[in-house]
Amino acid sequence: MHHAASRFVPTLGLLLTILAAITLPATAAPTRVVTPEEADLLRGILAARGGELDPAQSFRVDLPVSEARYLIALTGIEDPDGQPTANFLVLDPRGTVLQTLTPHEHWSHLSGIEAVSFTDMNADGHPDVTFILSWMTGIGPTGAQDFNAPSIHLFDPDANKYAPAPALLEAAPHESSTSIKAIKAHLSGGK
Repeated sequence: MHHAASRFVPTLGLLLTILAAITLPATAAPTRVVTPEEADLLRGILAARGGELDPAQSFRVDLPVSEARYLIALTGIEDPDGQPTANFLVLDPRGTVLQTLTPHEHWSHLSGIEAVSFTDMNADGHPDVTFILSWMTGIGPTGAQDFNAPSIHLFDPDANKYAPAPALLEAAPHESSTSIKAIKAHLSGGK
């Protein structure tokens, strides 16, 4: 009897795990940081674009965009006004750029990429891309202090691409831009 009960528990656990996977909506895309080999290959493909690939913030990801397989952080580039910035490139498996995601804000000095997330930020069941960049203004007595500026790009299934959503962040208090978790909590009303 004891032996039969011990076999039943793992089977029940397995069934519950499968049931949860089937019934819960996917709100985050499966991701992993690119391998050193992938980073080298992508550097070669992107060499003509300029900038530097940030392997710690570049991902192999299954995004809902048709054929999207990589989200690559590209730093060491300038925006149209000549200010340093970072872009995030959505690439297919061959390295073709499907879309470029740009920050909502640009300041005089990009200090770094603080965070990248593939989480559903607007509760529509599709993983969105959120990133937080660290900037310095270079202006006034606090001009040399870093501050975080998040950007959210929501997936639009009709267009099969990401659309910037700066309005989601307009009412966010400054404290909520310190982490992806804080931004998500702000957008969901603290839930």
